Amino acid sequence: RIPFLCIFRCAQASNNRKNAAKMHRNATTTEPRRSTHHGRRRRSSRVGGLLLFFSVAVLLQGSLLRAPLLVSAQNCAEKGEKAKECGTDGNHPKKCCGDLVCRADGANSKCVNKSRNEQPLGTAADGDDGESYVVTPEGIFESFGEESFDICAGWGDKAVSCGEENVGRSHFCCGGYKCEKGSIKCTHATEETKPLDPIEAKFQQKPIKVNDNIEVLGTTFNSAQDRDSLTIGVPKEAEKGCFLLMLVGGSASGNAIPGDPSGKGWKQIYVFGKKDLNLRALYKWHNDGDESYEITGGKNTLTTLVAIDGVDKKDPVVDAAGVRNSAPGKDGRATAPRVKGERGGCTFGVFLYDDPQVCQVVSDPKSFHVLATTESKQGADGMGTFVASTDGTGKTDIIEVAGSPAKGGGNDCAMTVTLRG
Repeated sequence: RIPFLCIFRCAQASNNRKNAAKMHRNATTTEPRRSTHHGRRRRSSRVGGLLLFFSVAVLLQGSLLRAPLLVSAQNCAEKGEKAKECGTDGNHPKKCCGDLVCRADGANSKCVNKSRNEQPLGTAADGDDGESYVVTPEGIFESFGEESFDICAGWGDKAVSCGEENVGRSHFCCGGYKCEKGSIKCTHATEETKPLDPIEAKFQQKPIKVNDNIEVLGTTFNSAQDRDSLTIGVPKEAEKGCFLLMLVGGSASGNAIPGDPSGKGWKQIYVFGKKDLNLRALYKWHNDGDESYEITGGKNTLTTLVAIDGVDKKDPVVDAAGVRNSAPGKDGRATAPRVKGERGGCTFGVFLYDDPQVCQVVSDPKSFHVLATTESKQGADGMGTFVASTDGTGKTDIIEVAGSPAKGGGNDCAMTVTLRG
């Protein structure tokens, strides 16, 4: 491995030797040079120059191929590049450039903007490209997608800035949180981020007139654990021809993911999540007279079934999207993404937890009606489903929920589904 400086000096030394030899010949020779000798020297000089040129080119090629290995340690890492201070062991710069910081989640040792690491979760903001986005740990959410983002620490989470030694954990507390005194964990800094007081499970008790078009007739919920099959009944208020929305969650499932419900005519709206925590939405029209449906194949299964009147018969679904681990912390905070909605329709927010959470809507509690928010029968998991009128055409607002402190990892799946009235 020959550095550029060495190549330059070798070429310079060779040139100096040529000049010295030339001066020596001029000092010792008084006879005029013969044309034949002059031609030979010119040819010799050209050959020597070409040899030197190709030698330097070869050396430069080898050095260029190895240049990152030689100079990376002296440079800083730009946005999106890895740095040693972020946990990588490879041939990368030691630090991030300027105001860049390590990814808060430590997922890939990359440098990112400090402002994004500290952006409060579940809030709208302006991105580097001027586009509006919603900050969640898994992404910057628009209607149809996500991109890699940085996880900050929520309530009860450990943070490097609070004294946590594992740099793979979050580096900062999220907006609205601070380091707890005498602890390496984050706690609430405002009343808005304080964990909610525990509440009892709530279920829809009577039909809900969402708007002039949509009425939620009734809701049922059931859960099963340890690979037991689950049977969920159709709400007794359901009328023939009404729209049935089924929401199926799987927790601690491993390779056992809940299968399709029994009965004919089910159509899938949206499915997402990994094998350990997943959520899906399906629908059908209640025309066959079935009174219940069975779901098998899951390990821990939680299911909500909603009967709705007034949904468009030809094209009932407007949009749907979901995100896994939508907010940090161990207090049941979760954020369902924005999707497309149409005036006169309805918006559902669905939240699944691998902890016993009974969540409540906090972003716009007056607009949302509770359909079911409860722990599973065995007290291991939780699920919440809420509905509101879609009062405008375009992107819906995010739906943020919260709960109370619970043991466990604080993982969640959050989904938004919009229907056409």
